[in-house]
Amino acid sequence: MPETAQRLLGQLADGRFPLRKLLGVSPNSAVFLTSVNGEGSPDAAIKLIPEDPANSELQLTRWRAAASLSHPGLLQILHFGRCNIDGSPCLYIVTELADEDLGQLLPTRALTPDETRGMIAPVLSVLDFLHESGFVHAGLKPSNIHAIGDNVKLSADRIVAAGESSSSWPLAAPYAAPESILFPASDVWSLGVALCETLTRTFPEQESSGRFALPDLPAPFSEIVRGALVEDATLRTSLDQARVLLDPSFVPRRKPAPVAVPVTAPVATSAAVDVAAAQPDSPEALVAAVQPAVAHAAKSQAAAATASVGSQRQPMPQIDPLAVPLSPISPNSATPAVRARIPVSSLPQVNATIAGPRRVATPHKPSSSNTLVLVGAAAAVLLAILFIPRYFLRSAKPAAPSSAGSSGASATPESSAPAKTPSSSSTIPSKPAATNPPAPTKSVAGTPASKPADKPAAPAKESLTRDSAAASPVAAPPASTAAAQPSSKAPTVLRKILPVVSEKARSTINGTVRINVRVQLNPDGTVSSAELANSAGSQFFADLALKAAQQWQFGPPASDDTAPVPTSAVIRFDFTQITTSAYVP
Repeated sequence: MPETAQRLLGQLADGRFPLRKLLGVSPNSAVFLTSVNGEGSPDAAIKLIPEDPANSELQLTRWRAAASLSHPGLLQILHFGRCNIDGSPCLYIVTELADEDLGQLLPTRALTPDETRGMIAPVLSVLDFLHESGFVHAGLKPSNIHAIGDNVKLSADRIVAAGESSSSWPLAAPYAAPESILFPASDVWSLGVALCETLTRTFPEQESSGRFALPDLPAPFSEIVRGALVEDATLRTSLDQARVLLDPSFVPRRKPAPVAVPVTAPVATSAAVDVAAAQPDSPEALVAAVQPAVAHAAKSQAAAATASVGSQRQPMPQIDPLAVPLSPISPNSATPAVRARIPVSSLPQVNATIAGPRRVATPHKPSSSNTLVLVGAAAAVLLAILFIPRYFLRSAKPAAPSSAGSSGASATPESSAPAKTPSSSSTIPSKPAATNPPAPTKSVAGTPASKPADKPAAPAKESLTRDSAAASPVAAPPASTAAAQPSSKAPTVLRKILPVVSEKARSTINGTVRINVRVQLNPDGTVSSAELANSAGSQFFADLALKAAQQWQFGPPASDDTAPVPTSAVIRFDFTQITTSAYVP
């Protein structure tokens, strides 16, 4: 599957789910970004696994049972079935699209104890719901702990009925419990390993005595992990005990008595029954306790699977709401009074993450501050329209009388000072003011020459002075101006790509997030590499800017199309709550 995953991009699963982007891959599965109802519909995740004819019907039956479960802490199953991709038969399951998972965060850093408390509370609530409904998650590990918006959710594609063999869909070590039959205690083992990895980014090591050498864990996690990693499933810490250790105010509610279910499958042998009666806490006793419920569930699931063969394209069967078990713990009660802040990670197109503060999503409403900003901007534009023309008129008035009514002999050095340049200031002051009148400066600047009727004819010396002034550096400012200009010019932008930012991501911006990206250019103007020009305040927006900058294209400077394309440029990205802009400064 890892070798062929990239080749599947662009194909359709079951003729209706496009494989748009590869999200993850494992030795026996691949996850892609897809759309549920065609282009423009909400994004979803589709998981493909190679079909095994020996147990494909059993897997579809498991997904059908998991789709009937309803809990806010489980990823919703949208579709599932068979398909043929690239000539190979596969099973697929379509679920909600998660923003990220805990497995993507841990390579960066471990969670703090307070952050782990905020993450593990909804996980314990989901496990308690599954166990009371007769199911086992059978896949608890950091990569299966997801975040959608402000909610922590568990994946639902590995859920099986309690009592199934662990070899039917084995879990990778060390998350897999040592017993061969899956019980609620198997999830507790996986929970202990996941907690140790979340807090330390390492796994517990088993000693020769059978006990585990745990790293230095803070209380109460050290007690929870040590109680979960016990070989005997009947002696492991229960979920209620773990919740009491995390929250001493938690009071476990009384579990309902098991409902008698008619047994239609073969029952345990008399020898097994005798062993169960003699050792009520042994694994054999646990098997005998769950066998009636498992046999009844297997019979109903097999009947449903037979009735639905060849009809995977049809809508999901209607489920009686009264038949669906409800969560024993309400979402509000499962949330601690004070939620710990979980660290922020940097995934593309993700802002509300498993590392972000948990908050209730509310529709965006324009605030009064936005109205004040708009009013202030309108007032500033109005004032500019009124006063800028007056400023230019006032600055232009003194030039008229000095050019028309004053003679060259009465002009003061101050009136000719603006026409001087830095290159002429070292030569002109050495001459007396009377022998260097400002008339040539005015003619160089483009003002009309003095009229013969307004002043007497100038002597020959004055005309000679004018000729020398016209030939002096005062009359040739382009040379000094060109020397002061920078030698490099900004390239022309031929293709400009702006990052795509979700509304949820923009809601976290306070003011403007500015990211400067330095790009290295190829001779044809395309970007060969991109890096941050300076440190960025937000790694998330920095990644968006880097990915967008790599798609830009440049040309020669606009003032000289024959010049070569510069080798580098700096692109400035400004992110606000309303817009995203980018330009070359």
